[in-house]
Amino acid sequence: MTVTVLCGLLLTVPAAAIGAGKPIVIGGSLPLTGEFAETGLWIERGMRYWAEEVNAKGGLLGRHVEFKIYDDQSNVGKAVTFAEKAITVDKVDLLFGGYPGTAARAVMAVAEKHKMVYVSMGGHMKSFQQGYTYSFGAPPLMGEWWYEGFFQWLNTLPANQRPKRAAVYTINNPVGLSLQDSINRWTKYLKIDVVINEKYNSPLTDATSLIVKAKQMNCDILFSNGFFPDGVTTIKAAKALDYNPKAIVQGIGSVVPAWVKELGRDGDYVFSGTVLHGMLNYQGNDKLNAYVKKKIQTAGVPPLFRVRLRLDADPPAGSDRRQEPGSDKDPRLAEDSPGQYHRRSHDLRQVRPPGADQLRHPDYQRQGGVDLPEERPDERTGLSETGLEEVKWTLS
Repeated sequence: MTVTVLCGLLLTVPAAAIGAGKPIVIGGSLPLTGEFAETGLWIERGMRYWAEEVNAKGGLLGRHVEFKIYDDQSNVGKAVTFAEKAITVDKVDLLFGGYPGTAARAVMAVAEKHKMVYVSMGGHMKSFQQGYTYSFGAPPLMGEWWYEGFFQWLNTLPANQRPKRAAVYTINNPVGLSLQDSINRWTKYLKIDVVINEKYNSPLTDATSLIVKAKQMNCDILFSNGFFPDGVTTIKAAKALDYNPKAIVQGIGSVVPAWVKELGRDGDYVFSGTVLHGMLNYQGNDKLNAYVKKKIQTAGVPPLFRVRLRLDADPPAGSDRRQEPGSDKDPRLAEDSPGQYHRRSHDLRQVRPPGADQLRHPDYQRQGGVDLPEERPDERTGLSETGLEEVKWTLS
């Protein structure tokens, strides 16, 4: 996320700051400890990689780049404090985009006060509807769009193969709530009955009661609209209670290596959103994967290490876009942007990389928008060439 936007920020460097010798200092904070650290640490690594690459080529505008990164401990208040400190005490030349969207939204007010350009993901459209003039969003990581790829793929299945009853559990913050946008539009369009729609406060220390209710209500699709620790807690509860829906859709966190460490094979085949994946044939992916393998000793690069978007001009092959009876409007018509379609390239059968059957990548087998996992009888949930099928938890 942050890696791809910093170059654009250079356009805002004051002319007086341009010159040889003095480095360009880019400051701010990330959640390097606390609830959001598993993702925050990968963002930091991506930033460090970007700086290494730029400085190895002589820097920017003939000057080296340095980061001033504070640990906000996953606390919004501390993110605001460190943004103030970076600007007023450290006198940084630029701010970098923070994480998660709750922190980024709060820091926008600081950037506005000091007239510092702030490019971040925001996490939800309301971040960019606060009337600020110095805040911008670079990548398409809006929560309102996060599940579009999954729903577009689900729309390609025959109606009798789709889930019928949904349980939706959402973390009670602006980012979590924004995930409900696509759920509300698409479940109505696909005639999926949302029988449970509840919010919870962080931290989610036990998901037992949530899973018990979803199982009792015969929900065959589960939306876990939270972050990494919430998702891990939810998956563990689902296995313990032998809850086997056709699909589990996780908000954030299932694409980082820690997901595998915490859950092993039980974390496989959980759908989530992403805009880039290490298995896709994008320019530069091979270089990033090699860097991570060498420097960080892991097999693949989580999407928040780097971001890029593919936009489709046409719907995925086989997708039925006709207006169905009972639908107010096509779900591709995002509520936040009347008259504009947000299309994404997430036809799973088209983007499956060659040789995927032989690869056991820690991320791609969890990515509903990237790869079709091979069917295995000992795994909880799978995909077939024709649709979703229920399989059981690993008994180990």
